[in-house]
Amino acid sequence: MDDNVRKLFDKLKKRAIDMGAAAEYTLKQAGRKTGDTVEIAKLNMKIFDINSEIDLDFRKLGELVYAVHNGREADDNEIESLISGIEQKLNDIVLYKERIGILKGSVECPVCQSICGKDDKFCKKCGSEL
Repeated sequence: MDDNVRKLFDKLKKRAIDMGAAAEYTLKQAGRKTGDTVEIAKLNMKIFDINSEIDLDFRKLGELVYAVHNGREADDNEIESLISGIEQKLNDIVLYKERIGILKGSVECPVCQSICGKDDKFCKKCGSEL
């Protein structure tokens, strides 16, 4: 085979290997992004479910307060249990939102809940320190 043809084939072979490596990298990145998107969706569903549970807990708490208003003796343990359960669920939501922010490469402002860049030092909306 002619030396020039051999050089051309070698160049083509190297180019094909480079393109294969680039395609593999792109597919891995796409797979990672897809996985992140699925995890974000799951976390958002958990947040939705927890908010529904919190609504039910607030309703039960309101029913207890109304019952006490109507003369029923207060069950301090039940009230405390509902309140601590609500607080724990709210803390869980904060953790899920932080995880979502990490996956999205962003953070949520603790004051106004705006989404800010992960490298931002201050909120773009309210100016609070992040």
